[in-house]
Amino acid sequence: MEPRKVFSIVIPVYNVEKQLEQCIDSVLTQTFSDFEFLLINDGSTDSSLKICLEYQKKDSRIKVIDKENGGASSARNEGIKNATGDYLIFVDSDDFIESENLVSEINLKIIQNSADVILYGAKNFNLLTNSYSISRGNYNLEVIEKFNFLSTVDYLILNNLFPGSAWVFATKTSVVQQNELYFRTNIIAEDIDWVTKIFRVINKVDAVNDVYYIYRKNQDNSVTGNAGVKGINSIVSIIEDWFPKLSKTEKLDRYLLHNLGYYYFTTLVLFAKITNKERPVLLKKLQQNFQITQFVKTRKLKVLRFLCQVFGINFVSRIISKLYYIKEKLV
Repeated sequence: MEPRKVFSIVIPVYNVEKQLEQCIDSVLTQTFSDFEFLLINDGSTDSSLKICLEYQKKDSRIKVIDKENGGASSARNEGIKNATGDYLIFVDSDDFIESENLVSEINLKIIQNSADVILYGAKNFNLLTNSYSISRGNYNLEVIEKFNFLSTVDYLILNNLFPGSAWVFATKTSVVQQNELYFRTNIIAEDIDWVTKIFRVINKVDAVNDVYYIYRKNQDNSVTGNAGVKGINSIVSIIEDWFPKLSKTEKLDRYLLHNLGYYYFTTLVLFAKITNKERPVLLKKLQQNFQITQFVKTRKLKVLRFLCQVFGINFVSRIISKLYYIKEKLV
């Protein structure tokens, strides 16, 4: 029987033949090699599966799982079920890891502190401007490595560093599997739901204070890309699911309510682009779930909440949307 690997690196694959090799190569060139590499082909119709199988022949760490198309969440869930490493790392197949030392540095943190979650930094590669910008990193390790969980969450929330994606941290596989923390299917923005699940059951967070992960931003399938109606409905659905489950008095749950409030305001960027035909139904949903914004903690979000109360969601969504897209063109 083979000894258990330290990491299970999971990549869901769907029709990414142009970017897939760069993604896979960025994992295989890691200086730390004690990992299994799960490529979950989610019913690709291009040459993605062929590329995966060719890599599998070359490297014994690679296991290709071929399944019917079910979406990114379904593919990630298949990775969770088949993972045998101590820690899970998710990489999206159209992204890549810039440094060959990411896994090595995460491993050092595991040896030192054995945290449930280890955060790391990331850069955005903006497809609109063909430029890079740091999206997260420079964590205050003096705060985080006191290992006071609530203080860490407070720091992450107030500094806009709370993870919004599965690919920005490594997680103990046992935490995920034993608690059956699977990704919700048939929505986009599924990471928001999954991160909420994770932070409700962990109690120790660590961080690697460097920037390694490259995320291709402004793709058509992103929540703030052309997701539109589906993006709004997905986030609203997540809010509707979690709002009654989270305590309105316990500190951790109030932080998670703040985070959902933050994502409520991201829907306003999308709402400004919605057609007049679709607008009334979605506006009603946003109005019905506006209560989530009472838990936001940052000054910026409190101002947005006040403006919505005074001027209405329609007006504020137009302002937020214009500011967002101006920023995207500059950064």
